[in-house]
Amino acid sequence: SFYSTKNLTCGEGGLLASRDRELVERVRSLARHGLSTSTFARRKKSGERYDVLQVGYKASMSDVHAAIGLGQLTCFEKDQAKRARLALRYDKHLSKLTDLVSLPPRRDDRAHSWHMYIVRVNLKALQCDRDRVIQLMADSGVECGVHFRPIFEMAAYHRALSIRAEDYPNARAAGQQVITLPLYPSLRLKDVDYICDRFTSILHSQSR
Repeated sequence: SFYSTKNLTCGEGGLLASRDRELVERVRSLARHGLSTSTFARRKKSGERYDVLQVGYKASMSDVHAAIGLGQLTCFEKDQAKRARLALRYDKHLSKLTDLVSLPPRRDDRAHSWHMYIVRVNLKALQCDRDRVIQLMADSGVECGVHFRPIFEMAAYHRALSIRAEDYPNARAAGQQVITLPLYPSLRLKDVDYICDRFTSILHSQSR
């Protein structure tokens, strides 16, 4: 996704990469209303007729959005390095709270995108719920988020799929515990210090 909140943004749009040529061609067709060929391809072969092979979408990204994305590529690596430094700063502060919060997992064989910095609070160690922690953070001037609520809490999916929270205990537990702390390239290390100071203070004040 190239949505405005993503690491590489065009404002909107997205990209799919695959080694499966058949899949790629199917997606390309879906993105152009299910047409068999693109306008550009038909112009190269004057008079070629097109067909609609599947019910598709109008999902092409505009040239303006693409130009913005090309510009973003020039600072992408620098911004990623900033995100990584901020995540390390979070780790440094919050690793002291092992009984109250779980940090994002790291693996030596993976490179983390650090699109978000999501922690899980240990509700058994607190005398309040996750939403109260978020409210107290907001009262301190720090806006946090929840990424993501389980699908069974969404009305449309609940109706369409008849899914029950009881059938997904792990998703339900995570949905009640996760908190997304601020993370974006223009965030400063001293901002992270303040966020962690407030977060630590709030968790300690609400601990059992």
